[in-house]
Amino acid sequence: MATINIDVITLVIGNVKDRGTLFSLLTVSKQVFRYTCAVLYKDPFRFFRNKHTYDDSLIESKISLLWLLMSLSPAVDDDTYCVRRALDVAIRQGPETEAWPKNKARLATKLDYLSFIQCVRFDDALEGVESRCSMAVRRWISRSPAATGIVGHDSTFKSAVAWSICGHRLDQLCELEIEAHAIEDFVEVAPQLCRLRIIVIGSFDTDLPGRVDFMTDTYPSAVRLVQALQSHHGKDQLLDFRFTRSSKRLTELRTVNNRTSWWNEISKEYTDMSVGQALQRCRRLVALGLTFLRGGIDDASVLSWAVDERRDREAGKLLAPAVPLERLGLNLTELGTVDAFRVLMDGICAFGPSLDTLGVDLGPFKKEMMDEELWRLPLPQDESMVMPRLRIFRFKSPVVELFDVRLLQSFPNLRTMDVTLGKRASHQCWPVLQLPHLTSLKLHGRAACVFNPASLHSMPQLRSIELITGQSEQGASDGRPTLQDSWTWDWDLPKLESMSAQMDLSEAKFSFRFLRGCPNLSKLDLQFPEGPAYPLDVSSALADPAQDIYPNLHFLRLAGAYTLELEDLRILLQRALPSLTRLYMRAVGTCTREQAEEVSRDHPSMKCVTFQHRSRSLNEVEGWGLSGDRR
Repeated sequence: MATINIDVITLVIGNVKDRGTLFSLLTVSKQVFRYTCAVLYKDPFRFFRNKHTYDDSLIESKISLLWLLMSLSPAVDDDTYCVRRALDVAIRQGPETEAWPKNKARLATKLDYLSFIQCVRFDDALEGVESRCSMAVRRWISRSPAATGIVGHDSTFKSAVAWSICGHRLDQLCELEIEAHAIEDFVEVAPQLCRLRIIVIGSFDTDLPGRVDFMTDTYPSAVRLVQALQSHHGKDQLLDFRFTRSSKRLTELRTVNNRTSWWNEISKEYTDMSVGQALQRCRRLVALGLTFLRGGIDDASVLSWAVDERRDREAGKLLAPAVPLERLGLNLTELGTVDAFRVLMDGICAFGPSLDTLGVDLGPFKKEMMDEELWRLPLPQDESMVMPRLRIFRFKSPVVELFDVRLLQSFPNLRTMDVTLGKRASHQCWPVLQLPHLTSLKLHGRAACVFNPASLHSMPQLRSIELITGQSEQGASDGRPTLQDSWTWDWDLPKLESMSAQMDLSEAKFSFRFLRGCPNLSKLDLQFPEGPAYPLDVSSALADPAQDIYPNLHFLRLAGAYTLELEDLRILLQRALPSLTRLYMRAVGTCTREQAEEVSRDHPSMKCVTFQHRSRSLNEVEGWGLSGDRR
């Protein structure tokens, strides 16, 4: 199987609008290509010979064949990628024949997912021209056979085309994407796969014939393939090893383009499936991605599958002892399932000690969908639950109760924390967090409201802080924790470079003494809602002319209910902030826009000043100003 007679057809896929600039070559065995055509229709080259034939059945077969062949070519080079993104569909018979079909409108240009096919030319192998598309084997679009109308020819059909492309140049393969049933074929030729770096193994859809079982067939074969590659080429050869499985046959179509208009076009072409049915199938997709690092199955790179069956949990448990998992992610799309959440729990328990990254996006997940004991991620009960290597933690949920802040005590070496919680009211504030190694803190939604700012005293390594609540949260007192007394702005954060906050902290009364503990701060962006005005009092906060100079601050945005006097602005721009390049201020007070322009005019570094002033008596905005623009 590894040696095939090189009697080939070279398909030239190029841009019909700019021929000669963008093109890719795909070399296919003539014998296998004819067999492929025969699978689709009785007269293989009828539609290429007869340029006046445009009946729907031939057009569908023609497009099905071209979609199949193009899906076998990689999209890693820029030219092929641009071709795929082109907007027109045209099919050429060759340089000696008429270049364009007269009735282009009959081609199925409505199907956006086929629009990357540009032109096809049949020719003998081109001497001296290296085929850029023969460096990878791509699986046929088995996830969406409804798009091609080819069902029931899976195994023989796909294997024949794949081997015709790569069989005579196995030593050049750098990426391999095959169906699960073909794994054993490549085990036999492992010695020739000396450049192989990426392997992607796909398994069949649940409602297609020829399905293989992951646990009894696919996984053991994959282990044998990796072991064979390691024995011949070393453990550092593979960079990426991935399993994929689709829960429904239209999954891949939705990832290409999920516009409503596109689904309407699909429903016109395939009348046996309504738009509602297609969307309903896609809503059941639940993706679980498990990421590994270099090497083979004992230290592999990527394993991912769609969670639609309980046996996937067993697969994760089986792999856990063999593979030191480093990145675990769960993303629940439009309809989450309890089983999927349990898979995440099992993954955390199994892979916790080796995890480097943990990401959870629960989408519209609701706690009512689970038993009460599954409301939260598992808390550490013993040392086996501690994740000493975890550096990145991301959590997003519309339900506040699904996140227990005590989980963070499992991450003693956490570097990046990104938590987004829904807007449901929570009356319980977080305790003080002990995260001495944290460098990046991002809290959105209710997470920003319940965060205890006293935790900043225990985060000396912080380089960036981002606290953002939705507009409905700002100024909403019902159920909002009262943490104003904790916002003293007297934190010692010597490595902090960026501070952003969009939330109701007006009662905390921002003070520029915050800069004393953050000498390396380069960006300060504070946007607070309107409220009772308070004096900014720059003169007392920056009273020491010798020490209160902060040359690292380049960006300053202050938007809130504070009063800014002219003398305060003079201290900021003429003494304290000599390197400031951009200033955005919204204030209440006696300092007018004209005065702000005059003070900022002689600043040595200023590039842009945006100043909004509201009259104290009239409660009206005096105007937006853009002045001092020297860019």
